[in-house]
Amino acid sequence: MPTQNQRNNRNARPAGTRRSSTGGSTSRRQSGSTRRSTGSASRNSSGSPRRSTGSAPRNQSGTARRSTGSSRSRNRRKYIIRQRVALLICAVLLCSIIGFAVYKLTRQDTPDNPQGPAQTSESTGESTEPAARPESTEAATEPAPTTEAAGRLEELPRSYKLPVEAVLQNPELPSGCEITSLTCLLNYLGFDVSKTEMVKHLNITPNGGVSYYEYFVGSPYDPNSFGCFAPVIVKAAQSYLTSVGKESDYVVSDLSGSDPAELYRQVAQGNPVVVWGTMNMREPIERVYWNLPDGTPEMWYTYEHCMVLSGYDLDTGKVEICDPQKGKVQYDQSIFETRYKQLQSQAVTVVPVGGAVPVTTEPAG
Repeated sequence: MPTQNQRNNRNARPAGTRRSSTGGSTSRRQSGSTRRSTGSASRNSSGSPRRSTGSAPRNQSGTARRSTGSSRSRNRRKYIIRQRVALLICAVLLCSIIGFAVYKLTRQDTPDNPQGPAQTSESTGESTEPAARPESTEAATEPAPTTEAAGRLEELPRSYKLPVEAVLQNPELPSGCEITSLTCLLNYLGFDVSKTEMVKHLNITPNGGVSYYEYFVGSPYDPNSFGCFAPVIVKAAQSYLTSVGKESDYVVSDLSGSDPAELYRQVAQGNPVVVWGTMNMREPIERVYWNLPDGTPEMWYTYEHCMVLSGYDLDTGKVEICDPQKGKVQYDQSIFETRYKQLQSQAVTVVPVGGAVPVTTEPAG
C-alpha cells in the first residue's frame, strides 16, 4: 500500500510543469498576439499601399495643377515684361527721332563754323554752306525807301557798272573774303598786289575775346575762322598804301552807316565799294561767342561775307557784285540792301585824291 509520501508525490506536479503550462499559455498568447500582429501587419501592409497608392496620385495631380498654374503665371509675367520692353524701345526710338530732328533744325540755325564753310568750288560755283532759313518773302517785305533816299536815287544815273575784275579767295584764303575784296578794289585802282600779300597788312589774332572792329579773328587760311569788320580793312588799306609810298595819293574812307543810295553814288563816281553782306545773300544768324574785357557782348553773324559793289541798275532792280566766292554776279537790289543793313551797314572805299578816276575805270554801261 502506498505510503502517504508516495501519494503526495503522485499528486504533486513538478514546478517546471506549472511554469511550462504557464509558458504554454504564454506561447498561446504570444502566438495569438503574433497572429494578431501578423494580421494587423498584413492589414496595415496591405492597407498602407492602398492608402499610399490612393494619396500619391491625388498629391501628384494637385502638384501638377499648381505647377501648371505657376507656369502660366510665369508665362504671363514674361509676356507683360516683353510688352513693356517693346513699348520702352518704341519710346526710346521715338524720342531719338524727335531729338535728331530738333538737332538738325538747331544745327541749321547755329552751325559750328562761325563764318560757315565759306567756300565754294571755283570750277562748279556750287556752295558748300549749310542750309539757312528761307528768304522767299523778304523782297516783298522790304520797306519802301524814304523820301530822302528816293530823292538821292533820282539824282543818280539809272544804271552804272564799273569794269572791276573779280578776285577769288579760294583756295588759298577760305576765310579771307574781306582782304580778298580789298585786293580786288586795289587791283582795280592799278595796284599789282596779291591777296596773300595783302594778308600781311591785316591785324590778325588767333584767339577770341577781342573786337572784330580791331582784329581779324582767326586766320584767312583757316576755313573755320571768323573774320573782321570795316575798320580792320581800312587799316589794312592804309598800311598797304603806306608801304608803297602812296598814302598821300589816296583816301581810304569808312562809309559804314551810309544809306545804300550813297553806295550807288560812289559807284557812279567810279569808286567800287567793299561792302559787308552774307554768302549767297542768306539770312544772317546773330550769335555772341564771347564778351569783350569790359563785358560788352561781341556779336558775330553766321554767313558773314564781304564783297565789292561794282554796279547797279535801278530799272531792273539788280546790283552787280564781285563776289570772292563766285566771281561777278548779280543779286536782287532789295535783298542786297537788306543784308547790307543787317551787317551793320559796313562799307569801305579807296578814292584817289581829288576824285580822279583811274584810267582802268571807264564805265561799262
